Amino acid sequence: MIEFQDPEREYRRQLIADARKGQAKAQEQLRREYHVKVYSKAEREKLFYRANTKTTPSRRSHNDM
Repeated sequence: MIEFQDPEREYRRQLIADARKGQAKAQEQLRREYHVKVYSKAEREKLFYRANTKTTPSRRSHNDM
């Protein structure tokens, strides 16, 4: 099978790879052109940490009101 190089696909692939490395310019281009947000590894780790450290507010029972 012969694969044809699609310049648009290669451009998007490179933008995504750069955005995953944390390049702000690539992240902004993806946001502007394709309306997507790609998080870098550091951003994902930060989000994961936040999600796992937040405590949920306790629910008050109806008897406490």
